[in-house]
Amino acid sequence: MTSRPDLIAYSESESRRFALKLGRASAAAVADPTQFRDEIVDGVWDAVILRIPCGSERVAAQLRALGLEPLQADTLVTWQADLQSIAVPVPEAPSGCSLRPASSADTDAIAALVHGVFARYPNHYAANPLLDPALALEGYVEWALSHVDHADRLCWLAMVDGEVAALACSSHAAAAGEAVGVLHGVDPRVGGRGIYRWLIETSLQHYRQLGYRVFSIATQVGNRSVQRVWGRLGLELEKAEATFHLMPLLGRASASAELGAFPCESFDEALQSFWQRHHEWQGKSAGRSSLSAAADALPEGPFGMRGLRFGRGGRAVSVLIGAVGRPVAWIHTDLNPD
Repeated sequence: MTSRPDLIAYSESESRRFALKLGRASAAAVADPTQFRDEIVDGVWDAVILRIPCGSERVAAQLRALGLEPLQADTLVTWQADLQSIAVPVPEAPSGCSLRPASSADTDAIAALVHGVFARYPNHYAANPLLDPALALEGYVEWALSHVDHADRLCWLAMVDGEVAALACSSHAAAAGEAVGVLHGVDPRVGGRGIYRWLIETSLQHYRQLGYRVFSIATQVGNRSVQRVWGRLGLELEKAEATFHLMPLLGRASASAELGAFPCESFDEALQSFWQRHHEWQGKSAGRSSLSAAADALPEGPFGMRGLRFGRGGRAVSVLIGAVGRPVAWIHTDLNPD
């Protein structure tokens, strides 16, 4: 099968944050699920975030049969406005509120605001029990700060009585005439004053006046309150996508300590020894285990075994390494609490 490394896009920021080789993929990547699986194995990926249109979730069953165990982490809905046709109201600041661009001097204030607003936000990272929610929250801080002093991004801060109380981050592509509302949040202590609606109105008006054609914004499907605001302002639902997390952890497991060697055995014999050694290693706290082989043709030995426990003890992963130095099989065991 022809290699297709373009199927998965490496995410530098997420990989650094979670200490995993993490990539992003879209519906085109899973048009051939077996080829997609082979790219995960060849690239020794630890994690892939896959986003596909709602209605095509049946591919998850195909990926599960190939040993990838997809976890549905959220449903993302995107709303859109035609800026040249909708009636955008003139933004009127709530009493005591003002708006200004953020600067590098606001780093600490932005971080504190994001922690206060998004600590319990039900994002797709939070749905994955193998990912540290504290690291996910720091990702939101990094995301917001990446919009400060950037040529193609904006970060506005809403001030209430001289204190940072809300933020509005957006990105834009002038040549395409498209703008995206990226991250908006209001301190719960000043909620109910219409600040969120004002931020969205201001963003719509700003990009309309600059001649942009389209403004898009997305959220989790269960975040109904913001979607009600968008609908009242004339935005329309554009698309819905299902987000899946795949956590093969092949890179981390392949780089872990050796747990066994099977130098003279056939692949079938190696698989039997691999299964037995895995359960000896991971102990009595085992939950459900699954064994998957990566190749259609029988790989050649000698074979080596490596493994790790990941996610605060939540998953034990073993990989069987063939003569070519790549994983040829793996076992995932979801561990029960001790």
